[in-house]
Amino acid sequence: MIGFGNFGKKREKQEKQKKRKLGIVSTDDARLVLIDPTSEGFFENILGYVTENEKLKDFIEAIKEVKEERVGPFWKPIYDPSLDGKEVVFKAGGIPAVGYSFNFWKQKAEKMPTVQGKKWSVGSEYQYYAFLVWLVNSLEKKGWTIEKALKAVVLISKNLGHDYDSEDFENTGSREVCGVYDLNNTYKMLSCTNEEDDGFWCAGGIHFCNCYDYPLAYLYHYSCVGSSCNYGVGWLVLS
Repeated sequence: MIGFGNFGKKREKQEKQKKRKLGIVSTDDARLVLIDPTSEGFFENILGYVTENEKLKDFIEAIKEVKEERVGPFWKPIYDPSLDGKEVVFKAGGIPAVGYSFNFWKQKAEKMPTVQGKKWSVGSEYQYYAFLVWLVNSLEKKGWTIEKALKAVVLISKNLGHDYDSEDFENTGSREVCGVYDLNNTYKMLSCTNEEDDGFWCAGGIHFCNCYDYPLAYLYHYSCVGSSCNYGVGWLVLS
């Protein structure tokens, strides 16, 4: 027998397998990177760096604040999010899910399945800056000097992101830097740690931005949580 009656069941099984493949079900998933600000020496190279540059000084002061905040470990997807129907997915070759509001991302994160007891959320400005510390540390491990790494993150991100000389978005999974992708391809929408602050933060730059004025460390504040953002995506994390 051909088994016509089993066709629907086979299709349903295939769809479930597809969803499992797209979805993240373990913190060991290769699409996640662990950022652990509690690890020994995490902040030390940056906090010990001496400079006369005012922007670098401001960044170092911000990192002191991050350390004092005692941010716990969290996992960050290595790609910008894209959408598969209504489902948020993280995959190479996707279309960045721009055009949605901060509230959209907040609600999406709250509905996403937990991963080994960890919950999704829109990452905060403290978590984002902890990620930048991780990035500086990772660049150093690749042979960059602390000065070169800090300048690339804080002053001119041209060598790290997709910006300045680009006319359109790249698909997700483009331009690998220390195992992560999509830096300065889209703005990253962040939650405000201080609940008294209205709105949300946007971080970094975008493909058509001047990489001198909008480096990875650049933050700017928006108050319209319900308005669509044509150039940004939610910066989702697991914690």
